[in-house]
Amino acid sequence: MACELCNIFQDLRSREEEDRISSQFMVKAVGHMCGVSAMVNLELQDSELPQETERKFDENDELQQLIDGQICAKIYDFCTDGIGGNAERRIILPGSFNPLHEGHLRLLEIASSMLDNVVPYFEISAINADKPPLSINEINRRVEQFRKAGKNVIISNQPYFYKKAELFPGSAFVIGVDTAVRLVNPKYYGDDYNRMLEILLECKRMGTTFMVGGRKVDGIFKVLDDCEIPEELTEMFISIPEDKFRMDISSTELRQKQNQDEGK
Repeated sequence: MACELCNIFQDLRSREEEDRISSQFMVKAVGHMCGVSAMVNLELQDSELPQETERKFDENDELQQLIDGQICAKIYDFCTDGIGGNAERRIILPGSFNPLHEGHLRLLEIASSMLDNVVPYFEISAINADKPPLSINEINRRVEQFRKAGKNVIISNQPYFYKKAELFPGSAFVIGVDTAVRLVNPKYYGDDYNRMLEILLECKRMGTTFMVGGRKVDGIFKVLDDCEIPEELTEMFISIPEDKFRMDISSTELRQKQNQDEGK
């Protein structure tokens, strides 16, 4: 009986050998998660090897991670002009882009021309404070518009501008005058004026600026000069002159027109 036990224990590894193999498994797993093929010689018998089922991690998996909050953004560089060159920062036009139209393209083009060394991006938040998250299919549908247009787009899960500023410090954000009004309205900060200042001054510290385009508000075309911006924040807001850009059509109007055309 004792001899049989000796034969059994001869096949077992020492504690040091087991620790070494565990470390090799860990290196292999980390390499797999990072998309790197880790060349690790596992000291295992054939019968001990785990049965791995290879599954390619695709864009939809990444988008699901974004929706679940595991990652903050996915960047699609469909236009590489300026990327990796002399560009110093991003200029970002956030929106739903449902659909993307000429007004969006022209607005970002004009805003970009007013700054030096920037790379233009559109940005869609998959998470909305007041609506359910966008589905993966819907995100892909909207991204396809930018692929066809050859324009860069970011999909994020940050619906608030101060969070976007944290995610992309030093960026210039292109917004409409209606958004500028909401940005400085204490109503959206728990009716706390000092809290609003605190948050936006922190964005300013991170190098955030806002390029403000005119829009119709309650039927009246308004520009940045029509807004009451606190003195401490005025340097953050840059007006896009009406003579450089004005387009009154909205995505909502385009969707309504499309629905009417499809119903004919």
